[in-house]
Amino acid sequence: MLLALFPTLITTVEMHDFDLYKEKFIDKALNLYQTVDSQIDWRCDTFSTLNSFDMISDPLFKNLNQKIITETLKFSKEYGVTNNDLQITDAWLNVARPGAFQEYHIHTASHFSAVYYVKSKINSGNIVFRSFEADTDMFPLPVNELTPASFKTMSLPPEENKLLIFRSNLKHMVEKNNSDDYRISISINLCFK
Repeated sequence: MLLALFPTLITTVEMHDFDLYKEKFIDKALNLYQTVDSQIDWRCDTFSTLNSFDMISDPLFKNLNQKIITETLKFSKEYGVTNNDLQITDAWLNVARPGAFQEYHIHTASHFSAVYYVKSKINSGNIVFRSFEADTDMFPLPVNELTPASFKTMSLPPEENKLLIFRSNLKHMVEKNNSDDYRISISINLCFK
């Protein structure tokens, strides 16, 4: 009998209800990109409004924030969580100009993280998730054919109107934006009270 232990879960949600907000989200992101200094000390050049813009209180994002809470609560049931007292602790806009990327990182002090793609083109930079095992496997197997059991990383392309939700301690990065346009996303951290 094969046991699949310690799965790494990521959920994706189509968010076409927010098509009507898309242009407003883009305008807000680009306006902030041009007028606000990014407050994050990254070794990359993706613009972020974290610590420089209160997206949680902005009425423009109220419905999106609530939808993300609802979808995260659904996802948390996969982990056996019955607590429904979930709150957004951080929310920010990301603007990745052509050539921008983001190094591997985790989101501390939160249970779940989410990314919602507002604007993206083909080749605008996949999000790459790195397995926990990848950092500790000191003697890798001589794999000839990749199977789900041998993956150390998994990349997902950014798709407009798609929401990804994952545990905040899952290491991830964003590949270089090789398109000719901005990639705009919204990132959110959530925590149970």
